[in-house]
Amino acid sequence: MSTELDVVVVGAGGCGLAAAIAAHDAGVSTAILEKLDRPGGNSSLSTGSVPAAGSRFQREAGIVDSAERMEADLLAISGGTDEPELVRRLSEVSAETVEWLIDTVGARMQLITAYKHIGHTVQRLHAPISRRGQDLVEDLLAAVEKREIPLAVGNGVRDLIVDDGAVRGVLVESAAGGTERILAGKVILAVNGYAGNPDLVRRFCPEIAGAQYFGARGSTGEAVLWGERLGAGLSNMAAYQGYAAVAYPHGSLLSWTTIEKGGILVDHRARRFGDESLGYSGYARNVLRPEASDRFIGSPPLAFTFGLGGIVLFPMYVGASTVLLEKAGPDDLLPAIAQHKATICFTAPTAYRAMLSKLDGFDISTLRKCVSAGEPLPKGTFEAWKDATGIRLMDGIGATEMLHIFIAATEDEIRPGATGRPVPGYEAKVVDEEGRDLPSGSVGRLAVRGPTGCRYLADERQGKYVQGGWNITGDTYLMDEDGYFWYQARSDDMIISAGYNIAGPEVEAALLTHPAVAECGVVGAPDDGRGTVVKAYVVLRPGHAPGPELTKVLQDHVKAEIAPYKYPRLIEFVEALPRTQTGKLQRFELRRIAQESDAHEEALSA
Repeated sequence: MSTELDVVVVGAGGCGLAAAIAAHDAGVSTAILEKLDRPGGNSSLSTGSVPAAGSRFQREAGIVDSAERMEADLLAISGGTDEPELVRRLSEVSAETVEWLIDTVGARMQLITAYKHIGHTVQRLHAPISRRGQDLVEDLLAAVEKREIPLAVGNGVRDLIVDDGAVRGVLVESAAGGTERILAGKVILAVNGYAGNPDLVRRFCPEIAGAQYFGARGSTGEAVLWGERLGAGLSNMAAYQGYAAVAYPHGSLLSWTTIEKGGILVDHRARRFGDESLGYSGYARNVLRPEASDRFIGSPPLAFTFGLGGIVLFPMYVGASTVLLEKAGPDDLLPAIAQHKATICFTAPTAYRAMLSKLDGFDISTLRKCVSAGEPLPKGTFEAWKDATGIRLMDGIGATEMLHIFIAATEDEIRPGATGRPVPGYEAKVVDEEGRDLPSGSVGRLAVRGPTGCRYLADERQGKYVQGGWNITGDTYLMDEDGYFWYQARSDDMIISAGYNIAGPEVEAALLTHPAVAECGVVGAPDDGRGTVVKAYVVLRPGHAPGPELTKVLQDHVKAEIAPYKYPRLIEFVEALPRTQTGKLQRFELRRIAQESDAHEEALSA
């Protein structure tokens, strides 16, 4: 027996039901086939939440959002593993999809404004009022029934009907034990989930093979198997949604909404055992993504949070090993990397730059990741290290008050010159002196909040560092339209000269691109006419002699690299720059030297 339709939808989960409604409303004959005894699938087990960017519900709530912003958030959440074109398309149609569900289908949904979903920078979740996916499924079923769309449950599709390379319909198991042919112009497969198929999980997601599955038992990946047999290409098959809120051993699920509203996860001894803010899928993931086979090495002392995290906590977290050095300057770090075959290195940009000229004498081919923090990473240093080693330096900014790095980027998301985007679990923005949010492209104070934060005890600094629930780090940043943060200066490193704001690190980065410059530090120096002028302290490379001619060459070089008004009007050549134990440039010391030099000149002129 054969039946012919315009469209057959295989699978009666939320997506399958919605697809059937859309097909029917387009004026074509449609039917839905579900192998289980009841429809719903994993949609019934969820909160029924649908993210959408730029919906009218957001506009009514005063929330500014866009498809581009949602795309950036989703790619950041996935660590860049999702297919960008698919993410872009889903983001572009998200608003009209939600509005269609509410206006046309009759789904009882509303915009959630009480909190933001993990990894999303604005409130964009639209969900049933009850926060129950089953309610969304029931609304979809009501729309199916109203339209009199045939829905057959307990009718599993055994195979596809293929003719001359094209899918022409499906073979359905009949009640008598045989099969029934249903021919269709189009077949929509809403059965691509495979977490309920242990063989496919082992094949595509070996890292979670053997993990307990708490989803809908119908997710056995028929669409994957059928498509593969027909020669379809497979992509992004290792993506999965872990769930870190299952009460064991009885297997009850806890809605992650509870966590997003402030709940925490504890074990049977009431001990917290992780960072809930990363979300249920990103629970144990971080930007670094180390492996148990890694060997960590670096220069920061363990008493500094950069060293505590990079040399102790991160390797302990994954069961990796670490190399502890008594001396870890550039001259010590290179031979140690070669000797111990280190794979991940933590040090400051200055050290990476210093090691460049010494690389030929050491085999550091075991290195696969290099993390830079402690001071701004100049684009020139990033490019030079990449050219010499093939490794993209992973920049990051952290603070003792925040425990470790909170803005960074994975290797595939790096934009040279930018620090990155907030690490999952953290939020960051740029504000003015009054704490008001600044639009993208504006320079202002960096404000951060997340699972860690500053807490001074009986100290007036608490009120300065934490304002309105946000940690004010003392850094000046610019955030671009894609959510990337670009370091400008420490707030006290901004040089105001004749009314212009000039970031010392930007001038340093320009100077470092000249072959004569080995190191440099830029600060403001007192000036009668301009109030303050840009002054550069420069350490030259061997073979270059200081003098008026080189001063003019460096000044012209900076004018060509950045805005001309930012060039250093004063350049002083020095043998070395003042640095901390970790190699961080002590600009406050350079400012003191500049002040004393001005005072000395005034005394001589008097």
